[in-house]
Amino acid sequence: MTRNVKLLSAGTLCLAILLLVLFGFNDKSPYLQQLERAGAKEAMSLANTWRQENKELTSYVNSENIMFELTDGQTRKIALPNDQMVVSVAPYVHKTHR
Repeated sequence: MTRNVKLLSAGTLCLAILLLVLFGFNDKSPYLQQLERAGAKEAMSLANTWRQENKELTSYVNSENIMFELTDGQTRKIALPNDQMVVSVAPYVHKTHR
């Protein structure tokens, strides 16, 4: 009987460790998790939304990617389609940028 209890305890411990490895150590930001399956258009929409509500995330566009950077150093890039480009217009009031 004691051997069965030890085997059961060892099996439970192994299962708990496996579950922690698979699900418990996810250090990705919820923002980066939302970008996992996002295409370029959805990523641009998320970038515009997050820009208004979040100070821990920076986003910008270069000629090839939409870039996302968190203050903790995590980054994500979403490739732009080869046949499309992003144009950004800064309205001119007194000067073009802050």
